[in-house]
Amino acid sequence: MKQKNIIILILIFLSIVMVSGCTEEDMIEKPKGTVTVSELLESPVYNTEVRLYGKIAYLGGLICPCFHLLTNDRQMEIWYDQIKNEGGPKTPVSIDGLEDGNWVIVTGELKKNSGITDNIFWAAKIEKVKISPVTSDDTCTEICKSKGYKKGICRLPQEIEHLYENIGPCIIADSLTCGTEKQCSCFCSI
Repeated sequence: MKQKNIIILILIFLSIVMVSGCTEEDMIEKPKGTVTVSELLESPVYNTEVRLYGKIAYLGGLICPCFHLLTNDRQMEIWYDQIKNEGGPKTPVSIDGLEDGNWVIVTGELKKNSGITDNIFWAAKIEKVKISPVTSDDTCTEICKSKGYKKGICRLPQEIEHLYENIGPCIIADSLTCGTEKQCSCFCSI
């Protein structure tokens, strides 16, 4: 019995290792005139206006008027209030309507040695980016195949085995379960 359980665990581990590379970022085209967090960290430009693109994380969860912006497994701290410079405090930027998981363009400046952390981004403007959901199982499969997977399917997360990779929202017209936003996702499988 123990040997059977060990074999099952090994098979599950190997399956998880083989599922990789297809994420919500792969479905979204970076807006023109923007840089990702990864790009800015690789080639930093300080004290110059930049349009930074990424996904919000930890909004309201940090002990500062800031959140993390994520792209390609890299993150940057974005400050939207209590920003002070030589001319005095800057006007706070509205975060109304924003939440974790939103894709945004943050216009502002990267600051080095700001007294808070080595690299923080001071926001001057935050724009939410609309993401077009997948609209059919066929489209989901096409996206998954283009990423090297064998199939794709739009389903509720609780209907999917853990070996599938969630790559983004899926809304299918006239569907009882996937007919509205934030219910279903496009999942890829090997």
